[in-house]
Amino acid sequence: MIHNDEKPRTSARIWLILGLLLLVTAIPYAVYTMADLTGWRGERSSFRVAAGAFPSGSVKVLTVDSPGSVTIIGIDSSDVSVDVYIRRGLRRPSASHRMAGDTLNLRGACPMFNSFCTVDYTVRLPRNTSVKVNSSGGDVLVSRLNGSVQLSSSGGGIRVAETTGTLQLSSSGGDIRADLVRSGEVTASSSGGGVRLSFIKAPMKVDTSSSGGDVRVEVPRD
Repeated sequence: MIHNDEKPRTSARIWLILGLLLLVTAIPYAVYTMADLTGWRGERSSFRVAAGAFPSGSVKVLTVDSPGSVTIIGIDSSDVSVDVYIRRGLRRPSASHRMAGDTLNLRGACPMFNSFCTVDYTVRLPRNTSVKVNSSGGDVLVSRLNGSVQLSSSGGGIRVAETTGTLQLSSSGGDIRADLVRSGEVTASSSGGGVRLSFIKAPMKVDTSSSGGDVRVEVPRD
């Protein structure tokens, strides 16, 4: 009988130790999270890259890797303007840019264990620029571009409007929607929502799939 009583007591001790370990781990994390929230604030910055900074006289490719939302707008200019909005806690995220030939690379990153951090970009650049965007923390919006567009989002949806170049769109965080597009080739895949494509000129090739919602493609009759 004595031996039978020892087994439940041992199990109780194990669960007690595990509970204490969990409590010891959770308290510092909760304290850090509250301190991080207390230090929350937003910061804005911007910069401009003149056309003369690129060998060809204009940017040809833009790449963006960000933990926040990304907005890209094509304009009738050879210059590039970038607005950055950072939301942060105690530790500041990084937001860097680098030029390599005719390519402009933008990269934002949040510190580890930072729950209150995003790096949002708004970029205005020449219409013929090709863009490649990867966002892990927000929506991606692109409009008025003639270059190829490759967009990926795991933290939000994707919106595209008034494009003519090839589109490659992938989202695991929301819907994909393209409006008023003239793009000849479009690939759109979403596991986080539906897919809706609206063309004002019939495309040559469309490949769509969704495991998170409906798929709808609108093509003009003429």
